[in-house]
Amino acid sequence: MNNIRLKDLPTFIRTTGNDPNHFMLNFLIREIDRTNRASAIVINTFHALERAVVNSLSSTFIPPLYTIGPLHLMLNNQISADDKLKSIGSNLWKEDPECVDWLNSQQPNSVVYVNFGSITVMTAQQLTEFAWGLAKSEKNFLWIIRPDIVSGDTAILPPEFVPETKDRGVLASWCPQEQVLNHPAIGGFLTHSGWNSTIESVSGGVPIICWPFFAEQQTNCWYSRGEWGIGLEIDSDVKREEVEKLVRELMGGEKGKEMKKKAMEWKKAAEEATRAGGSSFLNFDKLLYSSLDWNSLSRIASRSNLLSRGLIGQANISSRASPIAKPNDSPYYIGLDRVSEDSCNSLKNPNGTIHLGLSENRLSLDLIEKWFLQNFNDSILGGGGRGGNRGLSISGIATYQSFDGMPERKEIQTN
Repeated sequence: MNNIRLKDLPTFIRTTGNDPNHFMLNFLIREIDRTNRASAIVINTFHALERAVVNSLSSTFIPPLYTIGPLHLMLNNQISADDKLKSIGSNLWKEDPECVDWLNSQQPNSVVYVNFGSITVMTAQQLTEFAWGLAKSEKNFLWIIRPDIVSGDTAILPPEFVPETKDRGVLASWCPQEQVLNHPAIGGFLTHSGWNSTIESVSGGVPIICWPFFAEQQTNCWYSRGEWGIGLEIDSDVKREEVEKLVRELMGGEKGKEMKKKAMEWKKAAEEATRAGGSSFLNFDKLLYSSLDWNSLSRIASRSNLLSRGLIGQANISSRASPIAKPNDSPYYIGLDRVSEDSCNSLKNPNGTIHLGLSENRLSLDLIEKWFLQNFNDSILGGGGRGGNRGLSISGIATYQSFDGMPERKEIQTN
């Protein structure tokens, strides 16, 4: 983390000089010490976004470290829009859906989204400075104002603010943030730089203005404005003139245009990381395979109660195959990596052969079956684009052994 300043470090680390007994500092020290007892370290980020730090941490800690984010993109890629699981959320406040209806009436990239998170507080004077900065910027805005956002008092805006902005601003108590940040009307985000807001903004391709409050938010801000090139920073002693200036720059200045371009590049990288074969997608699979005690678990979901060549029963991973220290070197993951490289591509592999070291037959077959379902029309089973039976079971047409831990190499013709 070259050129990071003391003010960019988390607030509880900066207390070392005058308060070595700070609760959060000692909590952090204790938790880092306990990581060596963990089976794995899981981080909601993606490798390309924080490559240098991830590589450094991977070489520092004994447990394997897995970047499996952005988690909300992973969820969206794995669960259909009509699935009941989509209704499960993590918001601490009730969402106001009407603000999305208002966004639908706005021009693309014309609205500043303002939200300082679910727990950040400010003074009444700071609230007033933000209000008049937004008003004087003359930009459309959606501002989320929690009832408790002013410390020890009720959030009350200046009486002249509402008539001044009534034709171009909407106030709400909370909103579906992921949906808002992916809305085409949003052109920028004024945020406290909490990690959820930061990673959701990156995933939405939205440049930001940072007003970090505490914890790691200052560090997130440092990344946004420096390492990633998508952010501007407001001084902690906020003034309306600075808010106006930065909002104008964000929404229409040359710097704002550069940040928008960079934000869209990061959005593409986040989407690639969470697609099948992407870094986070593969890491999540490796996490499940290497960290769970598969010997004591039955196969879950589609891998339970298998029908294997006339035998009915559950299939567990064998003791030979499960204690693999490095998943990247295991036969199963060699096969997974080959699939992720699109071994069925007619140019890269004209013979249409996938070579899989099948440490676990069924798991590898599941991967092939998933590829067929995603690329059905291009496969011979789909008639080369002429349609076919989408309810296929690859294990029904492949040479599949009913017992576990089959180490021999198999060839499955797919073309």
